[in-house]
Amino acid sequence: MCVVFFMQKNRIKLIAWVTLLGFPLLGITIVGFVETNPWEFDFRWGSNVILQIGIGSAYGILTGLVAWKLLTTPYMRQVLDTYGRIIWRFKLSPLLVIFISVAAGVGEEFLFRGVIQAYWGIWITAIVFVAIHGYLNPRDKKISLYGFYMILVISGMGYLTEYLGLVSAMAAHTWVDIILLFRMKNRKRAIPMDINEEL
Repeated sequence: MCVVFFMQKNRIKLIAWVTLLGFPLLGITIVGFVETNPWEFDFRWGSNVILQIGIGSAYGILTGLVAWKLLTTPYMRQVLDTYGRIIWRFKLSPLLVIFISVAAGVGEEFLFRGVIQAYWGIWITAIVFVAIHGYLNPRDKKISLYGFYMILVISGMGYLTEYLGLVSAMAAHTWVDIILLFRMKNRKRAIPMDINEEL
């Protein structure tokens, strides 16, 4: 069992590193192929990084807490138990939760808000982003409800990028993930578990 957890954690770390480094590289590659002069592409870094981090963090904390409130309603209990069980199995350390969150916040936002949004716009990019994460399922009303909320949250990050800069979206995304991962991993007592259940 310990060997399995070790392998799973290493796989999670690898995925986090690929997200952190590979997604920006993919974004830069897209720009290189699409743009006539890629050096002039506006990644929307914006200015005043401190302001971006502050506003992005506030937005991420607020929307993350609302997402958690939504997930803890009786109607969404099954969704929370399903995802909470997955997170609990990995027994993530606090440091790993933060690393995963930062990797996703920086890597995914660079690709989606920094590059793809420039071609598809805020709303289409947000819908595709949420759909890729599996939160839009016509056969599952509960997860789709969460997905619709996340479309609003992610489109908000798109507007943050447009009006403040990409760093604000990165900060917001990071905080949403930190809040949800920490709360799910610490909710193990509320989730019925079979200790013999396979990973």
